[in-house]
Amino acid sequence: MKKPLLIGGIAGILALGGAYGASASMGNDSQPSKHSSVSEEEAENIATEEVAGEVIKFEKDEDGGGLVYEFDIKSVDGYKVEVEVDAETGEIMKTDRDDDDSQDLKESNAKPAIEREEAVSIAKKQAKGELKEVELDDGHYEMEFEDGNIEYEVKVNGQTGEVMEFEQDQDDD
Repeated sequence: MKKPLLIGGIAGILALGGAYGASASMGNDSQPSKHSSVSEEEAENIATEEVAGEVIKFEKDEDGGGLVYEFDIKSVDGYKVEVEVDAETGEIMKTDRDDDDSQDLKESNAKPAIEREEAVSIAKKQAKGELKEVELDDGHYEMEFEDGNIEYEVKVNGQTGEVMEFEQDQDDD
């Protein structure tokens, strides 16, 4: 029974190695890509297939030189579960149930009337750059965008779609 798993694992490693070799032979350098092969939507589908529930926070972050999507999901049984998805391969890197915050999530009934994608679309009318984080807090969407050295924070009312707060800061790094 372990033989098919071993063979499948080896085949997967060889396929990834071949893809890397093809990429390297096309003139790409060996530095990890800062772009993702897996879209946010695909990563969210992967995460919610792993843990059924509602995404309450999304973040795109660097982890060990590569990009990962981090999702906090309020599971159908009311627990907060963090799921990390590799932005290059779509592989689930981590699933962690957080029992400490779960009671707060079970008691929260602030379900937004608008979907996350609509809230992001509204925020993009004012903020520029790449979406770095989305969090659902008390029924409102709090988002962070990054455009070079400018950071934007936008809070969108989850019931009306109105922009409640907008901040633009220059990063002095």
